[in-house]
Amino acid sequence: MKSLDQVNSLESGSGRAVRLPSVDLGLRDQVCVVTGSTSGIGRTVAELLAEEGARVVTSGRSEERPGVGEVLHVSGDLAQPDAPAELIRRAFELGPVDCLVPQTGGLQGTA
Repeated sequence: MKSLDQVNSLESGSGRAVRLPSVDLGLRDQVCVVTGSTSGIGRTVAELLAEEGARVVTSGRSEERPGVGEVLHVSGDLAQPDAPAELIRRAFELGPVDCLVPQTGGLQGTA
């Protein structure tokens, strides 16, 4: 196994993002909800949590699942009044929510 210094020195400067080794965060079988997880940072966070063994619930405006190992995907616009409660209600079908990552996109239509 390479050390962290070896990973950084081998890949930094290559133009690629450095992918650090996994760390056991104690999330195996924990229910984690990640909003805004159909793309960008939210998608990456959901993928990393799934790699750690978490039972990931993804959420976004898109009907399409991000395909990062999530157990459940709930589509909806969290700016709508009933959407946050529906997301959490659906997540609780898997058990208590242990982790919430509110990684939503920016507000649309604002200056």
